[in-house]
Amino acid sequence: MVTQPQLDGLPPAPSSKREQYADRCMDAIKHLTQTRGAFTADEVREAVGDPPDRYITGRVFRQARHAGLIRPSNTYVLSQTFGRRRAPVMVWYANRSTP
Repeated sequence: MVTQPQLDGLPPAPSSKREQYADRCMDAIKHLTQTRGAFTADEVREAVGDPPDRYITGRVFRQARHAGLIRPSNTYVLSQTFGRRRAPVMVWYANRSTP
């Protein structure tokens, strides 16, 4: 993530709407991994709104997968999001560590 310099002890702000959206998506994915066993991009979109472009959500899901937060289920359901026109979307599983 590209950030602006830190000012007056405040954390740096994301540099673009895309990065702000990506950060909100990642936060939503982290929340869903703690509260649900399985979820889709539709639920993330419901939490954070429509993306600024059609590629950003997939990028964030790839990052979450590589970070070990989620894993694919290899199961698809029809999207309920209007803009997706009932296209298939992956169901993702949360990777929860067991205490």
